[in-house]
Amino acid sequence: MALPMNDGLKTFWHSIYRAIQTTAKDLKPFSDGSDFVAYVEGIKGKLLVLIDDIDRLASASPLVYREFFRVLSVLHQTRPEFYAIATGTWGIANLAITSSMEPFGLVTHSQVPYFSRSQVEDLFYKFQKDDHFILDPNVVSDIWLRSGGHPATVCLCGQFIRERFQLLRGDQTRHVSLAAWKRCSIPELNQWIGCSPAYVRMFQSLQKPDAHDAVSFLRYYFLGDLDPVHVPSPWEDAIADSLTAEGVLIQSDRFRAEYRMASAFVDGFLCTKLLSARYPIRPRDAPPVVDKKLVVLDAVKEATRHFERCLLQDGAPRSHKAADLSVDWRTRAQAPRQGLYTAELTRIVSTWMSTSEGWSVTSDWYSSTIGMHSYITIRKGTPNAEHTVVIVLAVLATGDADSVHLRVLGLTEYKELLGADEAWFVHFTREDDYEPVWQSSDSLEKGVNVVHFQHDPVFSRAMMSAQWNDPQGQAHQIIKEDFKMFVLPPRTDKEMYDFLDNIFIVLESVSHARSVFGRLHACGP
Repeated sequence: MALPMNDGLKTFWHSIYRAIQTTAKDLKPFSDGSDFVAYVEGIKGKLLVLIDDIDRLASASPLVYREFFRVLSVLHQTRPEFYAIATGTWGIANLAITSSMEPFGLVTHSQVPYFSRSQVEDLFYKFQKDDHFILDPNVVSDIWLRSGGHPATVCLCGQFIRERFQLLRGDQTRHVSLAAWKRCSIPELNQWIGCSPAYVRMFQSLQKPDAHDAVSFLRYYFLGDLDPVHVPSPWEDAIADSLTAEGVLIQSDRFRAEYRMASAFVDGFLCTKLLSARYPIRPRDAPPVVDKKLVVLDAVKEATRHFERCLLQDGAPRSHKAADLSVDWRTRAQAPRQGLYTAELTRIVSTWMSTSEGWSVTSDWYSSTIGMHSYITIRKGTPNAEHTVVIVLAVLATGDADSVHLRVLGLTEYKELLGADEAWFVHFTREDDYEPVWQSSDSLEKGVNVVHFQHDPVFSRAMMSAQWNDPQGQAHQIIKEDFKMFVLPPRTDKEMYDFLDNIFIVLESVSHARSVFGRLHACGP
């Protein structure tokens, strides 16, 4: 049960009394920590105490904080057979910084008990044996990859399988295939996980007004990617530590400023739920739905016009991606990372499609023959509905021809796995003089379409190229069509200053050009 941390010592210890009185005979109410110590000392033999969410003590009142550790210290000294196992996020490290009473060396002895692949496989093997069903080994692999081995998330996946087994299993069989798992788990499992206490607390924390810097930091460096990122400054390192304490990030090495997203589930949850809530700007018009079908190219174009310009502008110098291609006529120049585009597209499409009845958007990661990549799934209806529409988007940033071909291959595989109606490969590139790379005729016939946006450094104009088949099977192609971005009004004072400053620079340049042209015209030929 959750204990009151800021209502005074008497209330705190009385809550502990109420939690254990049902299993203890003739127990007198606790008024302070000494009563609890006396109760524990009267128990014979070994005693194990489990303490969950111990990191919450970092925000407890000083009296509760000090008293709690004083009691643990007394029991540790007087009862050698007393054991305590405490769980929580990396915010547990903050306790050791401020507590002189802390007797256990929380930082030294704390562990992240993430499951290894073999442990997850062993767990689900026993689960299948106990419940008499067969789980495709690729399902277990998918659970491990998407959860990162986080114990609570792994257990939620197992609970989901047990609760939704009738939907997951094949006709008259007790076998769960990878296809059934992905088709059902993408929309429903994400909702399950999003409602779990850890994710609810994460969402609430990042929704607070003072979390603006932390969320911006996530958007620039992490969301949409699972790779480790080196954090360059002490100030940002402190933000990364706070996000690690919330369970959003994991520190790859405790002694280096290198972090990564805690899991693919966390990434998808934040891209679809948090960003939509904090940054709800979307196209004003309704999504382009014709005859109950989404016109995907028009939707992608409109969503792209609503990308945050400042985010893309500032994203290049902060990016850990160095393009091997010619960008701004230089090689190894920095370009916005792929996750920046993916998270923005997910945010806008998710916010926008939620305004149309029956449509939903989820973010998923899948390990195919070409590696693990993220996908945006747009769906109308539920997995067990008679009629559903499933559309898949895959994003690439400033990729070469080989990268395009591989991602299209992976998208084709993923589309077939989901049984999706349509798939679009969306490529944003900063490459100079970019020549579009197309999907094979086989992929085109299988419903995999391609669109390229070659945009300028300030994300104001682009050249769009696309090749796709319409619902009637008719092929279409656009080559380097001028595409003007819509510039969103900035929201923060800094963004407003930068926005006005950019306008001033442009106007000053135009004025100077007109002045020069006027003087030349006056001089004559």
